[in-house]
Amino acid sequence: MTMRLASLFAVVCSSAWATTIPQLPVEQLFEDAETVAIVTVTDGHMLDQGNCGATYRARVEHLFKGARVESLEFGPFTGAAIGREYLVFLTAPHDDYSPITSTTSTLGALERDHRQRCIKYQVTKRIMHSGEGMMEIRNWRVHFQARNVKFPDSLNPIRATFGECTAETEMSSIRKADVVQFLAGLGQANETVGAERH
Repeated sequence: MTMRLASLFAVVCSSAWATTIPQLPVEQLFEDAETVAIVTVTDGHMLDQGNCGATYRARVEHLFKGARVESLEFGPFTGAAIGREYLVFLTAPHDDYSPITSTTSTLGALERDHRQRCIKYQVTKRIMHSGEGMMEIRNWRVHFQARNVKFPDSLNPIRATFGECTAETEMSSIRKADVVQFLAGLGQANETVGAERH
């Protein structure tokens, strides 16, 4: 499972210390994203020795939404590996798309401090939904955290649970080809709606 800004969003079993983010339909992520693409990471570096996350440069393999470019830079959540392929949902640099359903005063204070300290690094596109908008593709399948992102059941997601914190580590995967077809359809619908508005 990919790591997310460990100092703020560590996966823990105790609900007393957990920050909870909602499960969002992938259609909503797509609608609210500035860019949706399948990319291959080509480079990456830590920000402030990792205290402010990381930024990555990636080659665009398949664009579903956004400006047509050959490469993208995004961050600040860590966990991507150079040479690996990912499905990414991205917003503009200062658009922090991170809805939460609950948190604690301690974590809330840490998060506010972190944002103030790291704002100078927010110059790349941002991974949406507290980092869950970056989904690794391996073995021809898209892997995602089922409790935070909801794909249609018609895509036949396969679910697997790891470790003791089952609620926090419920991963699912869907065939890459099926995800590509589904997102391409969302992209066409999005273009149609945009044309109607003009």
